[in-house]
Amino acid sequence: LYRPGPMEFIPQYCRRMHGEEEITTLHPKLEPILAETYGICVYQEQIMEIAGELFGYELGEADLMRKAVSKKLPAELNKHRAIFMERGPQNGIDKETAEEIFEMIEFFADYGFNKAHAADYAVITVQTAYLKRHYPEEYMTALLSVQRDDLTKVSTFLEECRRLNIPILPPDVNRSQLDFDIETTADGLRAIRFGLGAVKNASARALEDLIEDRGEAPFSSLADFCKRVDMRRLGKRSLESLIKVGALAGFGARAALLAALDGIISYSSNYHRDQEVGQKNMFGEAAADDDNLLRDFKHVRELSDRELLKWEKELLGLYLSGRPVDRHRHLLERLNLQKISELKSPSLSKPEAVRVAGEVTDLRKITTRNGDMMAVLSLEDWHDSAGVIEVVLFPRAYAKAMDSFADRNAQAEPAASSLEVGEIVLIQGRYDESRGDPQIIADGLSLEFDAALPAESPPESHLETEPAWARADDEPPDDIMAALEGGPPSFDELPPEPPPPAEFDAPPNGAPLDSHAAAPEDAPEDEPDWVNGASHLALPDEEKSPERAPRALSVILAASEDPDKDRRKLRHIHNTLVSYPGVDLFRIVVLRGSESTPLAFPDQTTNICDALQKELLEIVGSADLIEVDGET
Repeated sequence: LYRPGPMEFIPQYCRRMHGEEEITTLHPKLEPILAETYGICVYQEQIMEIAGELFGYELGEADLMRKAVSKKLPAELNKHRAIFMERGPQNGIDKETAEEIFEMIEFFADYGFNKAHAADYAVITVQTAYLKRHYPEEYMTALLSVQRDDLTKVSTFLEECRRLNIPILPPDVNRSQLDFDIETTADGLRAIRFGLGAVKNASARALEDLIEDRGEAPFSSLADFCKRVDMRRLGKRSLESLIKVGALAGFGARAALLAALDGIISYSSNYHRDQEVGQKNMFGEAAADDDNLLRDFKHVRELSDRELLKWEKELLGLYLSGRPVDRHRHLLERLNLQKISELKSPSLSKPEAVRVAGEVTDLRKITTRNGDMMAVLSLEDWHDSAGVIEVVLFPRAYAKAMDSFADRNAQAEPAASSLEVGEIVLIQGRYDESRGDPQIIADGLSLEFDAALPAESPPESHLETEPAWARADDEPPDDIMAALEGGPPSFDELPPEPPPPAEFDAPPNGAPLDSHAAAPEDAPEDEPDWVNGASHLALPDEEKSPERAPRALSVILAASEDPDKDRRKLRHIHNTLVSYPGVDLFRIVVLRGSESTPLAFPDQTTNICDALQKELLEIVGSADLIEVDGET
């Protein structure tokens, strides 16, 4: 069940398993087929058995139907839906019930497993869940070690370690193994130490020799390190990388160590060469202490945190000791922002309007042939450093961004006077793949994250009804269940005027966001080539869209005699609304007979567009049940 779509039924499955809820099915003939899964369709075999037992399918036909539903082939879906409608009455199943059964199959088959596959997954899930619960440090260390070459997964696992309060320690020549390892800190916490093998440009064989040379006794000083590790085998490039990521931080500042790099290698090489021929230093050990190795470089100024973080990202593939975006994390966590890695995932559907935040890691400022300034930047997601996407700011959006910088400087904040690499920004725009690689065409760029936060309490002009639930996958509370069972509270009309938007550029909501939007009126008829070095970057045309205040959307759910069906439809409506990020208000009105129950969501918004209204129409079945600003 833990798959997109069916996972919504996990709470219901658990309640039925524990006898807290009555087991019901759409038709009595389904009871023996779904008995082992408490009336909920789970396995692919159940889908095929339903087709055979209730609708007269042969086994081969049932498998073809399963494939058609899994692959969402429109022509085949319509064919099998018609078969269900035709054969249902012949087998004692009315057309309405037959259609509901087909919709249930269509919903589950998309991500369904066969029973053997599901059982294998269940065993592994229980085993790994047990390990993670009782041995979290060992479990996360194993995950990191197995996936150390996949930076996206490593970044995700490190975030999970932080959530579990497992400290992550940087590479250290005195403590690290080749791979990730568990280490007990001075205050008794069990932490995960980064392995030396994670450092780029460092030879794995040379690192193995280093760990072997260290043995059980840590290096007492830089001089001791030079004597016990032959730098001729380690190599200059490997040593430089180790210094840059802080693996030798116990011996001195990184800048000083880098400045003394040639001297360190020279001393170690001479020492080991002398040992090979049996020659000893006539001055004994005095010339080899740390003060002598770093004596001429004490004045070297340590690099900035930004430069040190840059080296971490370059040589480890991610920020380890912290990210520039961390100082805004407490604000960004409260915003409804998409993950860039999910936007770029080929297996997930793409929303038209997007809102993301992160660090500007690359920036190209371009002058158009009309003399206007625009920019193309690389944005690294605040969720994890592996999510990076290109963002295009056309002249209008770029000008707005510059205005926001001017406003911030006017408030005497210590900030750059223009958009620069390293800035943490909030981007709102539309996702676009029309030119090949994924891009976001920005409608707005903001530096004020607190301005985009939802209000702590609903404004007076909002509906007074409490929000139904905070997250799309949460179980509806009792007030919603009362609405579905005929016990409505009082009905409040929508406010005549919605509250003003937060101080952030709103996305175009008046019309569907089209990836081939019209070019600005003052743009040349022929599309310009934006020159980037020796290559040309072709960019989509900028969309001109009217700016307006947020709108209000009401979706009416006509309750039936089946509370389970109504509950599923209610979830479906809500999930669809929140899947379109925007600034528009919405509510769901449960209609039972002549009584109406409005369900308000003050802390959630949507983007009213044709695509959203089309999806809602497919759910509720009539355009009369969808109102925008009071008009159907």
